Amino acid sequence: MKWSRRNVENIFLIAILTTFMGQIYINPTSNVFRLSMAVIVLSIMLIYFKQIPVIVTCNMIALLVPFFRALVHFLSYQETTFLQNVLYYFPVVTFYILYGVFFELLEIRKKLNTPILLILSLWFCDSMSNVAEVTVRRLFTDFDFSHAILNIIIVGLVRSIITYIFYNGSLYYKDRYDRAQKESKYREMVLFISRLKTELFFLRKSVFDIEDSMEKSYQLYRDIEDVALKERILTISKNIHEIKKDYYRVTDGMEKVLSEEDRKTSICLREIFDIISENSNKIILARKLDVIFKF
Repeated sequence: MKWSRRNVENIFLIAILTTFMGQIYINPTSNVFRLSMAVIVLSIMLIYFKQIPVIVTCNMIALLVPFFRALVHFLSYQETTFLQNVLYYFPVVTFYILYGVFFELLEIRKKLNTPILLILSLWFCDSMSNVAEVTVRRLFTDFDFSHAILNIIIVGLVRSIITYIFYNGSLYYKDRYDRAQKESKYREMVLFISRLKTELFFLRKSVFDIEDSMEKSYQLYRDIEDVALKERILTISKNIHEIKKDYYRVTDGMEKVLSEEDRKTSICLREIFDIISENSNKIILARKLDVIFKF
């Protein structure tokens, strides 16, 4: 991984977001062990930001979470010292460190095209990391391990399925947004090229008018006998000729640009229909016409 500024910023963003989302949780067995929504957010972020190192990010979260939870608990209740609260929440470090290790070992980012394997891998990461956290927690508190396992397995499966649904939902809406942006770009480009071709038509017409004017001025030059007047008319003819050459350069350049644009522009039939439909419906609404388009 390249330690670019953007990657470092993304690591801090994921760590802070996951830490705050850890405050949204349920207690399936007691007030000691919690199952939070942070894992869903963390999983989606690790999948989406593929350049982010998984283990480094999870280790940073492992350091932030117990201190943040201890601070919230201390400020809310003030029954124990801040250090006691840190020790109380410290076992969660085990979960996030192991989650990062399992996530990396199972290569979850490579299983995005196989939904079943993705869900099972996330389930394994979630459940085994929670089992390890519970095991460590038993060393510090009187914790009912047997009752927690079933809840860990069920909640781990639910969180894995939710992670998959949210990730695919985000891809769907991102695809819709990209498609809308693409159609908007094509729509603007089609209108721009249309206007440009209209202007090119009038430029070509002006070239013919210039040629006609130059021919008439030259004919006038041949018909007039006055030498001084002939020189003036000849000068005018030369100027018109230079203007004509400039017009040719402009029209040739525009035609070249338009031909290159036409070659590299591709658009499917459905997108053409969408552009025609949207523009036509705007005209219908503006003119209050009773017309319905079907494609």
